[in-house]
Amino acid sequence: MKRVMQGTLVALRGALLGCVIEPAPQPSSPPLMPVGREPVGQITCAPPHRMRILDLDVVPDPVRGGQPIEAWRITIHSDWNGECGTHFEVRDRDQVAGSGFVQAIRPGRSVYMIPASPYYRFQRRDHCFVVQANIGGSFTPIGAQRNFCAQQIPGVGWTLRQR
Repeated sequence: MKRVMQGTLVALRGALLGCVIEPAPQPSSPPLMPVGREPVGQITCAPPHRMRILDLDVVPDPVRGGQPIEAWRITIHSDWNGECGTHFEVRDRDQVAGSGFVQAIRPGRSVYMIPASPYYRFQRRDHCFVVQANIGGSFTPIGAQRNFCAQQIPGVGWTLRQR
């Protein structure tokens, strides 16, 4: 009986201490960067910054007709000698297929992921894409080594991979 009483007292003491002791605050996670907005104090890319699109990929690849796209993978060569941020758009004619802000474009060759527009789908017969960047406050198409046109593979879906 003595052990039962000791156990009960220990349990009560633990319950009371649990109510009195305040747990340590959880570390807050850094805020998510909203797509399409530049963070305050961010160094943005300005003229005469020159970039070239080396490759454009869709994720997943292939994409079935009507299936949503998850993201765009953009391979860029930048001639800037420092880091800067800019907003990118992947466009198919007058439709925005993807859009997002890249915080740090590095000199040389780099790969960046841009979120896809949740409403964009492969629905027409032809889909050719242009990547634009906000350089100095206005969107400008970025030069590319080749055209980025999706090809439809019957029974499989759409792909941007070259054959």
